[in-house]
Amino acid sequence: MGDFNFDDFIVGLKTAFNNKSAALSLRLRVAEREQEEVVSDANEYHEFVLSLVESMLKNPLARRKFDDQVYRMTFDDPVTTRETMGDLIFLADVNWHLGLGLLNTNKNEAIKCLLQGIEYLDYCRGLADEELWQQGQAVKTDVPAQGGKSKAARFDAVKAGIIRLLQEKCPPCGWNTKLEALKDIENGINELEWPSARDRNNQSKTKDEIFAMKMLRVEVWSSQDQKIKAAFDNVVKPKKK
Repeated sequence: MGDFNFDDFIVGLKTAFNNKSAALSLRLRVAEREQEEVVSDANEYHEFVLSLVESMLKNPLARRKFDDQVYRMTFDDPVTTRETMGDLIFLADVNWHLGLGLLNTNKNEAIKCLLQGIEYLDYCRGLADEELWQQGQAVKTDVPAQGGKSKAARFDAVKAGIIRLLQEKCPPCGWNTKLEALKDIENGINELEWPSARDRNNQSKTKDEIFAMKMLRVEVWSSQDQKIKAAFDNVVKPKKK
């Protein structure tokens, strides 16, 4: 058996991630889904992911907070397949870039994050395959799939509240970054009437746990929900080129 070459191993991981990301993007386009976020280098989404990763690399508490949010979100009530895939894509990109950022300081943790990013893409691919199959079954039986739409609609009031908070709290010259905006409206976000916060499976959770789930959901929406993303774009200063 030849000697293990770390650089070749990382190149292999990069090839795997890029191939899986491209295949997933194609699969979602085949399903006629408008999901710009599956393209990892989409400018605004990419910049947001990088800024979030940079904050975690600089501040261990930010990393711990993010990991805590992800862990708690796994116990949240199920959302639509579309939102779940959006969550997985976001987590895949965050873990991937976090792994790249850790390569020079903590190789073991870096590999863990890189593999986690690839695993999230695999989960998402499985959901995309399942959705394609369900769409095919719905066409065969001529039965419209309304469950996902009605489940997503229950968050409409929350999303409207987030847009209102951004408009009301926006400084005269806007925020410098999306993360600053999220920080300034987090209290208002927590006070909104969230449907999932009233679910029975959340009754055993602490207020901090529920708050963490809410904030992570808004972070994902800020890049993957068209209306929320547009609202953040309107109040965050464009970066100088």
